[in-house]
Amino acid sequence: MKTVSLFLLLITPVSLGAQKVEQFYDWQWQRCEPANARFITILEKKDALWERKDYFLRERRLHRSGFFTDTFFKVQQGNCFYYHPNGVPSSHGNYFNGQKEGLWLSFYPDGSMSDSAVFTGGRVTGTRFTYHKNGFLSDSIIYNPDGSGVEVSWFEDGSPSSAGRYGPGRRKQGKWQYFHRNGKLSALEVYEDNRLLSKQHYNEEGHHLSDSLKPDRPAMFMGMKGDWQRYLQKQLYFPSRYKIVNGDQAVVVVNGVIDEEGKMTAVEVHTPFHPQFDQIAVMAMKNSPKWMPAISHNRRVKFSIRQTITFHQQSD
Repeated sequence: MKTVSLFLLLITPVSLGAQKVEQFYDWQWQRCEPANARFITILEKKDALWERKDYFLRERRLHRSGFFTDTFFKVQQGNCFYYHPNGVPSSHGNYFNGQKEGLWLSFYPDGSMSDSAVFTGGRVTGTRFTYHKNGFLSDSIIYNPDGSGVEVSWFEDGSPSSAGRYGPGRRKQGKWQYFHRNGKLSALEVYEDNRLLSKQHYNEEGHHLSDSLKPDRPAMFMGMKGDWQRYLQKQLYFPSRYKIVNGDQAVVVVNGVIDEEGKMTAVEVHTPFHPQFDQIAVMAMKNSPKWMPAISHNRRVKFSIRQTITFHQQSD
């Protein structure tokens, strides 16, 4: 039988008064004892700044690296890098006095770009592009210095999803249009200073609907309340060849996307535990039955979820 320790790297903490500090965090990023750690943070004084490096403990891979001006590690300064559990960069850019400044790029776990934006004083300025995983544009937003601007978005196949304008302060202004996947108008909404004045809904054939009160909703697992958790518990099992020697449960956090048809897609580990457990958690998510798709502006849209999956070890 293989044993799995929640803490796989023996490191002795250093006092806070020293030039190097080591701290341990659990899967929820709460400070913890080394035996329960999933992440380790190494803080080191370098000239006038503190360098912070967060590691996925078991994988011994970087999760984040950056610099801070204060001993509370709240005000970031200079270049900062974030990483997915597989080691691929998730985003990187620059901070100035704790706010994002200049070009920031973000990436999917496969390395393809997901976002490109320029920041000034922590706010996006100019043109921002976001991308679907297939490389098609998802959103194009142009912001003026006063926060006014234009936004256009597309579905994965390149068909239009929405279009509208912002007034100063990034408040919706004037006519906003939303579309079904087939290109037909789904909703026409009119705003004044971010206040909705009127809206009209249309079905997928383009016909006007007399009822425009259909509310937005998140994706929902079909069945009764609690059926999703019951489904997960039926799919999960504790690997017989493994034993946790310093705890009685293992937690894996998994991301997923429910598409417009209600299928679970884009399943990725967000916070790993151990490859054997991670794989079981991912398969449980991938094998999910269909969901009721999310509704936004009278059309079906993708919906992202982050699921905590807990494995319980039976007592001997």
